Amino acid sequence: MIPIIEPELNIIMQLSSSYGHPLYTIKSYFLNMTKKSVQLLQDGSTNGDVDSKSITSVSSIGVLVENRAPEKGLRRYTSHRWQIAFLCASCTLAMFALRTCIAMALVCMENVAKDKTTLANYSEEYNSTLVVDTNSTKLKTSAMVPKEWVGVVLSSYFYGYIVTPLLGGLMAQRFGPKMVILVAMLIANVCNGLTPVGIRYRVEVVVAIRIIMGISSGIILPSMQVLWSEWATKSEKARLMAVSSSGINLGNVVATGIAGFLCEIPLDDGWPFIFYVFTLGTIFWMIFWWFAVYNSPDKHPRISEEEKDYIQHDKVKPSKKKILRVPWFKILTSLPFWALLISHCCHSWFLTLFSNFLPIYMNDVLEYDVTDNGIFSALPFITRFFMGLVFASLADFIAERKYLSMTNNRKLFQSILGMIIPAVLIIGLGYLGPDQKALAVALMASASGFQSATMAAFRVNHLDIAPRFAGPISGLTMTVGCAVSIGVPILTTALTPEGTLKQWQTVFYINGGLNLFGAILFGIFGSGKEQEWAKEAPIEINLEAPDKTNISIITPDKTNISIIANEEIPVEDSDTQYVYKNPSFKYLDKL
Repeated sequence: MIPIIEPELNIIMQLSSSYGHPLYTIKSYFLNMTKKSVQLLQDGSTNGDVDSKSITSVSSIGVLVENRAPEKGLRRYTSHRWQIAFLCASCTLAMFALRTCIAMALVCMENVAKDKTTLANYSEEYNSTLVVDTNSTKLKTSAMVPKEWVGVVLSSYFYGYIVTPLLGGLMAQRFGPKMVILVAMLIANVCNGLTPVGIRYRVEVVVAIRIIMGISSGIILPSMQVLWSEWATKSEKARLMAVSSSGINLGNVVATGIAGFLCEIPLDDGWPFIFYVFTLGTIFWMIFWWFAVYNSPDKHPRISEEEKDYIQHDKVKPSKKKILRVPWFKILTSLPFWALLISHCCHSWFLTLFSNFLPIYMNDVLEYDVTDNGIFSALPFITRFFMGLVFASLADFIAERKYLSMTNNRKLFQSILGMIIPAVLIIGLGYLGPDQKALAVALMASASGFQSATMAAFRVNHLDIAPRFAGPISGLTMTVGCAVSIGVPILTTALTPEGTLKQWQTVFYINGGLNLFGAILFGIFGSGKEQEWAKEAPIEINLEAPDKTNISIITPDKTNISIIANEEIPVEDSDTQYVYKNPSFKYLDKL
């Protein structure tokens, strides 16, 4: 531990917190009393000069200390950053429930149409006294989504979704992620409430509604990356992101599990209540989001100073007031980025297949009735939810104990646990028929559970390789992943016209092969290190005589700024002069 005198301590602390560099160590920490030079380096790069422990802040008594969470035990999960994590989980739950509930509704509608047709035929054949309005029956049956339109309806969500992820991160940077996410969810929720009306009118109207829903939903996840760039700490990053993304799995659980029971409501054919219930639940979430979420710790009125300081000094990315210029050329020529992109595409294929077609597969091949279908279709996502949390905690534990480098950590959870094992399991699923229902459900649950390991890998890898550009990069990978998701329903519908086991076997072969390809690619080129093109140049501070506190700062854009603590010296050169009665670093507004 190296002692630091008070004037220098104030300057270093204010620079670290105001400029937004949360994780620095002092390389040249021997401070000469007449001329001092302090080089602040990112990411705790010590080059062997200081203790091997991660030094993340300077204490108020003038020593270097290790940064720790201010809460103990379970109190950590009542902190404001964890409250935001739980609300983000609720957001992704609502988002994916709105997105996938139509898949279960299609099964319910098909069964309603079959029941009405059977009843009409029974009445006509046996001349029963039971009166059936066959004209009304035909009208409602024809308003159901025809088989040839199922793939189009399911993929239409992604027609819109592909447009906005790239814009989502940029919009969140400009307008703030809280409001961007709230407005996006409002639009998606209105679309969901109007879906039953569209289904009963024209199938083309349903497609249009789903496209609009996709446009608004595409903004949400990249905006969350921007939100977490202000709230997530390095030591909790995987866990916070895993909890935040866990709603993806719970959304599928809710959409398939509850929908099966809602279908049985003996009113208005039952299936419209799937949309109505989820719309009402999303309204309640919006109220909590409005009152509890803020764009950054600095803007939160109820956060404690201890938690705010902890986040500021262990934050994932520097906080900048101006919008950063994204180095697109360097991003697109980066192999770790391409490994991340392909991994996201493989994830999109897997999740789209399971989210949209699991109920249909169980209906076609495993021959479950609608209630059991809903329950067992939810089981893979329940497994995915719990195993995702376990994998995230394990990834953070390995990172904290430094058992593996961050790169090998990500490769373990992405390539081996999250892609190779699920690929083998899902290929095996293609050989199981209705006589092996239990084994088929077990394989589906296991494949989905192991695939959730990627939540502790590619889902946080944006923050690993380029924390300052996590929002735009996340938007780009989601846009491309969305393009993949468009093709999944269309291809799957085309490959399974009769829904036979052999036809579904082909679908599972393709899915498994893509996972193996992605695993190899990430295993070779994936990385857990911040890339050189994403780093911010170090800031060099020269401290002159302590009584005058003349500070010369070389900023990342090579601008030389001088600060005079107690007097103004007007000059006619390229340097910028400011007056400070105390070194409060107001120059930062000019950076």
